[in-house]
Amino acid sequence: EEDFSFPNQLGLYLKIIRRSQREFSEEIDLHPTKLSRLLHERESPNVELVYRLEKHCGNIIPAIYWWKLYARQLEENIRTDAKRRQAESEKVKNNLQFRA
Repeated sequence: EEDFSFPNQLGLYLKIIRRSQREFSEEIDLHPTKLSRLLHERESPNVELVYRLEKHCGNIIPAIYWWKLYARQLEENIRTDAKRRQAESEKVKNNLQFRA
């Protein structure tokens, strides 16, 4: 569900802790532009970020929770992005053929 995507949950976290993007980015040592890109799905989180998020919330939200949010979003993108799948498949030459 869209409500449980990484960007939405991160945005909700900012609202709950009542921090601006700039304040929060300073607190976790992340460039404000990168935070904005994460919130608008223009960039993906990395392991270092989820460790920082875990530490920032006092270990209440484990790093693995943040990572699973991203993984589920990525899984949905892989499952539903037919246009990108087609574009990438056209780059493959001499693919293996199997007989049943």
